[in-house]
Amino acid sequence: MSQVIFTFNGGRTRKVSQAEARLLTRMGKGSVVVAEAAPDLDAMDADELRALAQERGLKVHHNAGADKLRAALREATA
Repeated sequence: MSQVIFTFNGGRTRKVSQAEARLLTRMGKGSVVVAEAAPDLDAMDADELRALAQERGLKVHHNAGADKLRAALREATA
């Protein structure tokens, strides 16, 4: 079963199943966050990966290479 991110009316978010999200939406408890398309990490160079990591709030070593940045970004999204 696929998971989605549900945002409650108070601003809190939680991963829930699609069925639970439909039920909560019908009850008027909040809405489903539409996920934006995941970027292709393999096609990005080190500078783009570093910018993406900074945008997502990840702390990475300033000398980290593209492979380590990709691994950190994938770990953070898992």
